[in-house]
Amino acid sequence: EAQRELALAKGMEDELQRVIAEAMAAFAKRDFKRVLELTAMGPSKFERHFGVEELCWLEGCVATGQDAVDHFDACLMIRPGYALAWCARGIAKDMAELGDSEEDYTRALRLNPRLQIAWVNRARARQRKGNLKGAAEDCTRALELGELARAYAFRALATNSMEDCEK
Repeated sequence: EAQRELALAKGMEDELQRVIAEAMAAFAKRDFKRVLELTAMGPSKFERHFGVEELCWLEGCVATGQDAVDHFDACLMIRPGYALAWCARGIAKDMAELGDSEEDYTRALRLNPRLQIAWVNRARARQRKGNLKGAAEDCTRALELGELARAYAFRALATNSMEDCEK
């Protein structure tokens, strides 16, 4: 249905919004080559348009390693208050083992304290650093928000590790 609406261009009078919608549709189909074709024109063609950061975000979602972090950085230069981009930057760092991601998740949570995935991922980052109490607290918050399965698993790991440390 989304493809049909996109083809009819309803609500897509703005060219940038149309490109974003096409890129998101390609992303949903896992057509990452098409995503990159669409997002490549973004920053130069739509430099001062509201929403161009969405193209940078999508580029980051299909990139890997430092390239992904760089795209999220570009997104955040345009829109520093974009909680999901901070969270995605942390995930990209974690996946490529590019350093501490805890601050990225913390920034995301300051902007959107209901962002469940940021609570769970910050718990993982804290657990890796040995902050087991903080990890368990973050998992509890994620559970309160409804992020059940992963939060229970990480809270159990953190709690078990704390108990092992106390022995």
